[in-house]
Amino acid sequence: MKTAAAVLCLACLISAGFQMGLALGFPWGEWAMGGRFPGRWPLKFRVVACAQALILIAIGVLAFSSAPLAMGLPSELQILGRRSIPWIFIFTIVAAGLNTITPSRKERWLWGPVTWLMAVSAGTLFFDKA
Repeated sequence: MKTAAAVLCLACLISAGFQMGLALGFPWGEWAMGGRFPGRWPLKFRVVACAQALILIAIGVLAFSSAPLAMGLPSELQILGRRSIPWIFIFTIVAAGLNTITPSRKERWLWGPVTWLMAVSAGTLFFDKA
């Protein structure tokens, strides 16, 4: 369980870093959103990338707090983390599915495996508690 939480947390941080790069205008557009905006994303989508980064950071924190790694964290956060795992599992399954069927070959190649790793890690946390 500790390993699954750590892997999910690390994958979320890496993904959040990528999203923040998009938000800051890095020319990585062909690696996300189906490659619809190669290069630098338009401002509207850069704001969305920033929101996605915040969601990914929250998922990482919740996953971390749900596992025994979180000793010393407030018990309320640990409870919230454990209760959020089913929703995180669903979110990561959807993300993995979308990254598998994306028309962007680069996105499929990079984010498909990462999001499936996130889904397997979240599933491990979910089913370990069942």
